[in-house]
Amino acid sequence: MKTFSPKWIARTGIASFFLAGAALTPCTFAAMRPILHVIPVSIHQSAVNPLQDLAFATPSTGWLAAQGELYATTDGGNHFRVIPLHGLNLTDLTPLNSHTLIAVSQSQSGAQLAISTNGGNSFTTRPLPFNLANSVTFDTLSLGYAISPSRQQPDLGGTLFRTSNGGKTWIPLKTPEPALAVSIDANGFGYIFTQPKITSSNQAGYGEGAFYVTHNGGRSFQLVNRISGPGMIQGAQIKLVKNGAWVMVDGGAGMSQSSYTVFRLVGQQFKPVLALSTAGAGPAPGIPVTHRATPIPQGPGSHGGQIFPISATRAYFVGGCAACGYGTTSVTETMNGGKTWSKSTPIPAANGMGFGNVSAFPSQQIGYLLLQGEQSGTVLRTRDGGLHWQAIYPSPKPSPVLSAQMVTPKLGYGVGIPGAANDVLMTRDSGATWSIIGRLPVHNPLPYSGPSSAQIVAFPSPNVGYIIGSDQHLYKTQDGGKVFVPFALKGGSGRASSIDMQGRFGYIVGALGHHAWLTRNGGLTWLLAASTDPISLMADAAGLAKTAIPVAARAQNANFLALGPTPDSGSFMLSAQTGYQSTSDGGKTWKRYMFPHNQWITWSAMQFLTPRFGYAFSTYDGLFVTTNGGQAWVNRG
Repeated sequence: MKTFSPKWIARTGIASFFLAGAALTPCTFAAMRPILHVIPVSIHQSAVNPLQDLAFATPSTGWLAAQGELYATTDGGNHFRVIPLHGLNLTDLTPLNSHTLIAVSQSQSGAQLAISTNGGNSFTTRPLPFNLANSVTFDTLSLGYAISPSRQQPDLGGTLFRTSNGGKTWIPLKTPEPALAVSIDANGFGYIFTQPKITSSNQAGYGEGAFYVTHNGGRSFQLVNRISGPGMIQGAQIKLVKNGAWVMVDGGAGMSQSSYTVFRLVGQQFKPVLALSTAGAGPAPGIPVTHRATPIPQGPGSHGGQIFPISATRAYFVGGCAACGYGTTSVTETMNGGKTWSKSTPIPAANGMGFGNVSAFPSQQIGYLLLQGEQSGTVLRTRDGGLHWQAIYPSPKPSPVLSAQMVTPKLGYGVGIPGAANDVLMTRDSGATWSIIGRLPVHNPLPYSGPSSAQIVAFPSPNVGYIIGSDQHLYKTQDGGKVFVPFALKGGSGRASSIDMQGRFGYIVGALGHHAWLTRNGGLTWLLAASTDPISLMADAAGLAKTAIPVAARAQNANFLALGPTPDSGSFMLSAQTGYQSTSDGGKTWKRYMFPHNQWITWSAMQFLTPRFGYAFSTYDGLFVTTNGGQAWVNRG
């Protein structure tokens, strides 16, 4: 980069490059022979314990469950306290109040009921007979219900059980049909959702279901109404509220998609108020082909998450898209009983999906989401009813998730934090900490569809830089990120898909990939390029078009070139994320740096700023830095 090694760049310029795509073959590998020697590389990443569940008893008191650990907060997620669980693996967290927490613990020896009366500091466990780990619900410390899973207990599958002594004993209850979901309160009032027993002669039962009500704790049930349709029914969740009830029915699944239908108690019947049919999962469940009533609003995403009602007429629904980037999550809200729902767009720069019981809205304005998809999971919080979201776990401290570039070994810039895709960040300590210094002036952002694998941050100097916003427009700063203004090149629309600038050399590719420009003087002037290929663009800008480096890059399907710290050095990423190779003689010979065999590394950017300091960025893991020439890399997150 310009600030510490401009002389060699001005004279000649040698590049390093990354590879992502096809596997190595003898014919493509020949362009890089001979390999001098193999150097093992160590990758240091913080140990992660993936989150499994989330629950909040009040807007400020809640818990996160991971394998063997529980994280408790009493200040709304600003701080979490780690509680060792000594062998317990908690899921299905059910808080009764700020001190009482009931959960299920799964192990190879079977399921257990785990009960805490001191805020999760300690638990009493009791075996769950018949593997009652399905739809376990408690409304008081003593009264609970559970359903035996049909796949693990074929003879008892769908049997509803009741306990009145905190899970010490369970009594089977007679239901009209096998139960899929239950919610009964302390007064004995509630509902079950059932499905006909599936037999070889009754395959049509997969698309049928029924709602039943009880007024005496499950001793007897009365039919509310039945549903049927071509869509498969595979599960359900029931949520009771004062003077009402909401039910989400899970449909078929396939191609990373699932169909679903949300029903609400309207008068004396459950009626559909939100539904999603997908190509991979089939029709929404419980909707007949002959449905001619008022059109049912379409649910968000391509995969159902959870319905979380606030009242009989107000509710939040979480949906996701597993195939979008690393997964995206959308939240929609109704305030009129499902007649209309708020516009649902994916939460900006939030990667991962909210599956199952991973959302909580303890008040009308405050809500929490656990996004599973990152290595450890990310927890987001809203304080305005879902309009804006902020990451609070693994850390409330910000760090860029969309793109970043180090300008010097200490100074770097990045863009995007969960919930705010256009926030601009700066680090002055090699990525150990980041601070938000501004925001791109984006007025019409495009719906978030996951992080881009292309570079969207480019700083040729500490003060001058470019960032592509969530509207695909290019913005420029000349004061170190304090102010950004729209930037457009002659003949261009101002929209871009990628930008890469290293020292004086760089390029911009237009949003549609039809035009590209390159610079050889740090962006003072831009020239319309003959190619839109990133390899050709950087090679042309840096005067490397006729060297062996771009030839080897194309042979390995590399997606960009990165300049090295000296005239005769460079490196590139191997396919399958197994390591990278470096050259010190313009591509005539190479060294191979191999990653540990059990670590899958995906970098979208990498560059050595000095012979010993280099950085790499991953939209999945964040920033990596090395201070010993690449033999060891440390993940800054």
